[in-house]
Amino acid sequence: MALDGLESLSVDKTPKVDEQSATMAIAIVVPAFDAADWLGACLDSVRRQTYANWRCYVVDDASCDDTSAIVASFERLDSRFRLLRHGKNGGLSAARNTGLREAIEPIVTFLDADDMLVPQSLERRVRALENRWGERHVVGSWAITPQVPEETTPEAAERLRLVGSSLVVDFASSQGECPFNAHGPVLRTEVVRSMGGFDERMRRGAEDWDLWQRILRHGYIFVPAGGVAGVYRQRRASMVRADPSGHLAEARRLLDRADRWARTSPDFVVDPNAAAPLAVLARGERAVARAATYAGIHLASSGDSHAFDHPSFAEFLEPITRAQGERVDFAKAARAGLHRGLGLGISSSRVDETDRERIAAIGRGIERRLVALAVDMAAQPGGDAMGVDVSVHEDEVDLLFVAETAADVAAYEQLVEEGRARGRRIAAVDLDVVKGDEGAADEWQRRGVAVHPFNHVAFGRIGVGSVVVRRPIGPVTRELVEQLACPVIELEASGRALELECNERSQFATDRVVGPGDVPDSAGISYPVKSLQTNYGRLLPKEEGSIDPASRELIASLKNRHLGETVVVVGNGPSLNETPLEKLGGVPTFAVNGIFYAAERFPDPITYYVVEDTSVFRENTQAIKDFETEFKLFPTDYRGAFSDDEVTDRIGFFRMNGGFYGRDTGTVCHPRFSVDAGQRLFCGQSVTIINLQLAFWMGFSRVVLVGMDFSYTIPDDVERKGDLITSRSDDVNHFHPDYFGKGKSWKDPKLDRVLVNYRLAGEMFEAAGREIVNSTIGGNLDVFRRMDLLDAVNVRST
Repeated sequence: MALDGLESLSVDKTPKVDEQSATMAIAIVVPAFDAADWLGACLDSVRRQTYANWRCYVVDDASCDDTSAIVASFERLDSRFRLLRHGKNGGLSAARNTGLREAIEPIVTFLDADDMLVPQSLERRVRALENRWGERHVVGSWAITPQVPEETTPEAAERLRLVGSSLVVDFASSQGECPFNAHGPVLRTEVVRSMGGFDERMRRGAEDWDLWQRILRHGYIFVPAGGVAGVYRQRRASMVRADPSGHLAEARRLLDRADRWARTSPDFVVDPNAAAPLAVLARGERAVARAATYAGIHLASSGDSHAFDHPSFAEFLEPITRAQGERVDFAKAARAGLHRGLGLGISSSRVDETDRERIAAIGRGIERRLVALAVDMAAQPGGDAMGVDVSVHEDEVDLLFVAETAADVAAYEQLVEEGRARGRRIAAVDLDVVKGDEGAADEWQRRGVAVHPFNHVAFGRIGVGSVVVRRPIGPVTRELVEQLACPVIELEASGRALELECNERSQFATDRVVGPGDVPDSAGISYPVKSLQTNYGRLLPKEEGSIDPASRELIASLKNRHLGETVVVVGNGPSLNETPLEKLGGVPTFAVNGIFYAAERFPDPITYYVVEDTSVFRENTQAIKDFETEFKLFPTDYRGAFSDDEVTDRIGFFRMNGGFYGRDTGTVCHPRFSVDAGQRLFCGQSVTIINLQLAFWMGFSRVVLVGMDFSYTIPDDVERKGDLITSRSDDVNHFHPDYFGKGKSWKDPKLDRVLVNYRLAGEMFEAAGREIVNSTIGGNLDVFRRMDLLDAVNVRST
């Protein structure tokens, strides 16, 4: 046979990778929003894993049910579970990105809260990836995730015995489609972060599809692990079923993208040919197969291995990816050509075993030669040279503004407008999802300023020239500015006086302080060099308890209930005895604590009655319960003091955030103002601060303060233990001697801390075009404009 002399083609120089046991740690990221009905089974499937080296990051995306409580119960059972919580709902991509950002493990996988893993899921997939760990272009391994009815239990999932796939997934083989569900693959953590994580702008589905295709377009591949990864529960109320038009719109965009040239990030590309459109790669694949056939014919006919070097072969070939070269069996086409060149025809079945092996080996040699040539050919963009952008870098801005609150956004207005006039690229970063909604993101959008998700900045998707901040800052801002490799510009805020010495996290150095219109010079663009681990997602649950699901409807019903109206917030200072409360008929009111001592002076029942202080509630529980008002609102901490029969549809419990008082979270003495009472209300050293946030939520345009004397005397005869004070005589600081009278406990008011919260509340109302006025008779509270009470509520009689 004319095979002699062709054996040199059959030498296999592919490097071998030693197998090793699976020992690498893996992070499991579980996004969860109002997932209480499904989450237990999901996390139980994680606990059942035969592979033990994992940590599970569950990101509660600002749920309003018992999601966090369920995660906390798993934390107590198993230290490998970790609860993270968003301050504001950010969507599925944001929750996944937060877990990805916090993960410290080299491998990561994602598991939706309503899905489940089978017991060997991690073991199979981690081992498959670890066996190829030395090959940079192998980004992960994958296994199938069959769809099952939503009623499927973990036990039923374990009984599945389906045959897994043996296919390598690369861009060409994916055909632009979504190759697997979100929990199908395990991946190299740093590659996913380098790719920018999930796109948080995609709120209508297909966000996992988008990420997989961005990774594949950079030349990475997924190797098969075999078996089943887990099950995908088909919920009747799933996002895809709820918004089919949105999902189809995203699908059209992603499918169109696969047919275009891609602009990738050079730093992260492992195979530049994967940027070519599917049609180009498919044509290259056909060209290699055809060349392999003719190479087999030519070599078998001539018996001359050098004939393979004829330039016509190189001229005929077109570029393919390395993944195509590894995945496609081009040797089969070469063997067919060898058979034809040898004239075997139907006699090929009678070739002896030795010659069959020689033909197979030479076919593999032809494959290697042609694949090497095609892979080394650079795919050249055609007329649509720019194509579609799948690079990591999403945007570049000269000035990135960081606002804690909507009031900060308003303060930036002049600097933003001047920056725009001078051609600066302006954008803001959204902190609200991480720390809680204080209105900044919505206010930026209202003013037409682009707002980038925090995680996009953290993953380096946004290039930044300078970052602009305004004091006081919280822990999320602090960690952001410390890790961004760019100048930090501070907006001068003389006279604002919102910083306290006890707020240590707000103390930091800046590169420059500017006035409202003093636009900084342009700086070079830089990107974060590492993932930002804010730590706050883990600490937020320490500041606040859970939401009371039964109170959701009541609190939601109060939003904008009094849009444009005026409300009187009643304090309990001595001046209340001189205040014409009897004139407040028909005027909505807020009152607190021991106001029941003055109940007979009000013409109508108090509209909203609020108690924050634990000592007040504990020492007056029955009086508080018996006090007749229209609505009563308490922190969820006090829910256990009420029987189910005592809770009516006019009694609600709100989540109270006590970070201001110090919970080792970095927010002690940091004033905050919630614009979402359904999620939380921030403490601020006085129950009045709670009431101001509630009034904002309810839509009141004017808040009138009375009885806010803002003056305390601590008698010499009190018993004091730290901040807790117990009276031994009549109360001299309130309108009634029994208010905090003999035997009653109260806390050091620390008026300087109350004052910064008053100032912030005033700024928030002003930024929204609303106002707080002070109608207290006398007193020392001079933060707000003074106004006569009857003029303020517009009830002065003629």
